[in-house]
Amino acid sequence: MDRLQVTELNLMFGGLAPKFLPKMKNWCAVDSGLDYLLHNGITPLAVYGDFDSLTSISIFDSKNIIFRKKHSQNLTDGEFALEEIIKDFPNIQKVTIYGATGKRLDHFYGNMLLLNNPKYKQLNLTIIDDNNYMYVVQKGKHVIKNKISYKYISFVPIYENTIINIKNAKYNAEILTLSLIRPSATSNEFVESKDIELITNKECLVIYAKD
Repeated sequence: MDRLQVTELNLMFGGLAPKFLPKMKNWCAVDSGLDYLLHNGITPLAVYGDFDSLTSISIFDSKNIIFRKKHSQNLTDGEFALEEIIKDFPNIQKVTIYGATGKRLDHFYGNMLLLNNPKYKQLNLTIIDDNNYMYVVQKGKHVIKNKISYKYISFVPIYENTIINIKNAKYNAEILTLSLIRPSATSNEFVESKDIELITNKECLVIYAKD
């Protein structure tokens, strides 16, 4: 495997495992995420973490897999994995994270914060589970693609006084100020096959959702 050729990766965390995996190569794992990948017949390119919750210890004998062990608790396993991925795969441009939701809410909240961490901006992070698809958009104008399998679309502020315009959605808005104390742009919907136009003055979390 030529690491310089890898521009996209799927990264399996140890949270709620997805029912179905996309048919894509180039997987990496964080700690117990390795167990899930191996159970589904996937051998990852790399494994990251403190390895305190692994059961698939025998795979450590493999010479074809990168193992990076975390020796400090100053970083979460997710942070550690992303920082090492940047080093291990110098041309990486996109990382899609699975297994980052469900189970422990503290882990879920920490994983959500990864999306807006400037250290990982180059990775174009996305978190996907069986019902949700989420990422952060930067300030400016964006086309929010209509993904047929997702009915709902929500825009969640990361910073106070985020101002957005929404066009081509079921509920359009002009100069809508989003607050950190209440949801005011959630559970919107796509209209027919149209993409939604979003303009925001600050970074904003975009969440696609299914029932």
